[in-house]
Amino acid sequence: MSRGSLGARILPAIVLWALVAAGNVSGEGFKVTAIDVQGASRVPPDSIRQAMSTKVGQDLDLGKIREDIKAISRMGYFRDVTIDSEEEPEGFRLTVVVT
Repeated sequence: MSRGSLGARILPAIVLWALVAAGNVSGEGFKVTAIDVQGASRVPPDSIRQAMSTKVGQDLDLGKIREDIKAISRMGYFRDVTIDSEEEPEGFRLTVVVT
């Protein structure tokens, strides 16, 4: 991942905006409902999930998401890593996109 990657900056901003709009900047009460992985042909998706500190069922934590992007990048297999989010009734579905 290149330093200052657009994806690494946009996701936290979008998620933060959603939390502010909902009146909850900390993310407390917004659970991670699923973590999907797209684009992982060199590494099993479970290996990417294991590199992440964010786990399904935890409260959404923007700091952890930023660290997860760094941890996945440090695996050395990908030139770009982004994490997208989709709001669901129970919380947020995260999608890790690697290229």
